[in-house]
Amino acid sequence: MHLTRKEITSEVGKTPPTILEVVNRLQAILKGTISREEVADWAGFWVMADEPDIEDALLWKLIKQAAGVDLKDSPVSYLHDEADIRSWIEPFMCKDSEVNIDREDDEQSKKLSNNPQFLAIIQQAREEKGKGGLSTEEMKQWMETELSQES
Repeated sequence: MHLTRKEITSEVGKTPPTILEVVNRLQAILKGTISREEVADWAGFWVMADEPDIEDALLWKLIKQAAGVDLKDSPVSYLHDEADIRSWIEPFMCKDSEVNIDREDDEQSKKLSNNPQFLAIIQQAREEKGKGGLSTEEMKQWMETELSQES
């Protein structure tokens, strides 16, 4: 099932996606919960936008890769296999509650990577995922609730 232009356009809206959102969509391809075509359609609108407002070079690269995830090299096989998709998202994966940041320009991410509250949220989310997981929307709501209670 392809997303309609209206569905994609409503998602594109005001702010660009985050790296996490793109990674989650690519992971969903690997899990078989979303089609390559759906992800490519979604990312393609960002790539084709007149002014995508994406300044992060790594995010832009990941979105372009996602936009091409449905390209075929023959009538029956994709140009990019599952190993390619894994290699695209691997640099953004966390290990043992440590966020690996090696970009100098991302101060907010560096601060979060050393924030015990944020690391606790990540750990709790991983535990919830092991129980069946949370949807992206549930995770956003949960994080907002947790952060607002701490403030």
